[in-house]
Amino acid sequence: MSEETGRLNTRARLWDVKKGKQLQVISSWFAMLSPDGQTVLTTQWPNKVILWDSQTGRRKLAIVERANLYLDFATFDPTGSLILTYELDDQPTLQTWDAKTGKQLQSFKGHTSYIKDACFSPDGQMIVSASLDKTVRFWNTKNGKQLKQLKLKGALHSILIGGDGKRLYATWDDSFGNLNEHGILWDIDTGKEILELKKMILPDSVPMAVAS
Repeated sequence: MSEETGRLNTRARLWDVKKGKQLQVISSWFAMLSPDGQTVLTTQWPNKVILWDSQTGRRKLAIVERANLYLDFATFDPTGSLILTYELDDQPTLQTWDAKTGKQLQSFKGHTSYIKDACFSPDGQMIVSASLDKTVRFWNTKNGKQLKQLKLKGALHSILIGGDGKRLYATWDDSFGNLNEHGILWDIDTGKEILELKKMILPDSVPMAVAS
């Protein structure tokens, strides 16, 4: 799978790796493979998620978000059975969907400003979201209830959960709006801060890993 990005339009190309044959060209500004590699998830402006068969390139399912809202994010859970989405909205809500039927399963409400990032825990039982309201919120995937929240001094930009599901790393903006200049590592169970990193200069081409 490859992507071509323009100013407002992006195309994802689906390929047969063995034959080197192009299967499908998809209008999309984001694309990802399911954990088992059988399904391609794409997002189409402004509010649609489409699933494709990665073997044939055929369309399998479409999920349409609420009208008049712009879809900002979509991802699979670790099993590939759920899809998580949220919109570009100042009163944002996260949703989970059944990846086979397209049925909405849960809504997660609580953030008071735009959501910047979200992810599943490694076991899929919890969803974590970061927002411009300066909080990280933890949600029960099955019932949609908020489990806890952590507060920061600045607006959150991105989050990452460690492979053991016990550590959460988040980056946030400083008071001047500089992205990724500060990072905090938390213990998820206790909510206690383990480590704070300041004045990080991370070019897009340079990867960073946090291990515990």
